[in-house]
Amino acid sequence: MNYLEAVRIEVKRDMFLRMLQRQFGELDEATTDRVSSASEPQVEEWFAKFFDAEELGDILER
Repeated sequence: MNYLEAVRIEVKRDMFLRMLQRQFGELDEATTDRVSSASEPQVEEWFAKFFDAEELGDILER
């Protein structure tokens, strides 16, 4: 992975965390850590679930 790819993934994670915080309020450390270390495909999968989710668990279920 080159530098630009790494930055792109980090931006996606950051934007997704901001969306989660705005929709569901303050996130616990475990959730923040999980999103911050997620792969790009995982973040994209969660993002696809975001607009239909009623609660955080609807997105991040294991």
